[in-house]
Amino acid sequence: WIEHLFVNAVRRPGATPRTAWHSRDGVYRLRPLASRDDALEKLAGLGALYAGGLRSPLRFFPNAAWALVTRNAYAARQAWSAGKFPEKDDPAHALALRGVDDPLDADFETIAHAVFDPLLAHLVDPRLDA
Repeated sequence: WIEHLFVNAVRRPGATPRTAWHSRDGVYRLRPLASRDDALEKLAGLGALYAGGLRSPLRFFPNAAWALVTRNAYAARQAWSAGKFPEKDDPAHALALRGVDDPLDADFETIAHAVFDPLLAHLVDPRLDA
């Protein structure tokens, strides 16, 4: 997604930036952004989140966040605490979140949507339609 944003931010007039990724179970594509400024705005938003994460632990857990924005809060909690490699078991999370009662709080939800909603708006992936 970040690479796609950069491609859109530096595109030449008349060029249509396209991104396609092949994974084990299919192909997904990212639609071009409306404008160079739109790409720069989204990059700035992600950069601001990154900068905030350098000052204090950022409540962003990729698997749980993806489950939240593509399914629901219950799925996010499952991704956080269950499965083969639950995110809650990451030693870095344990250290950064010591004393935190609920890491999947409103801040987590806000950040998950800030990161993934713009991506989902440009994602073409038939697996998500199922």
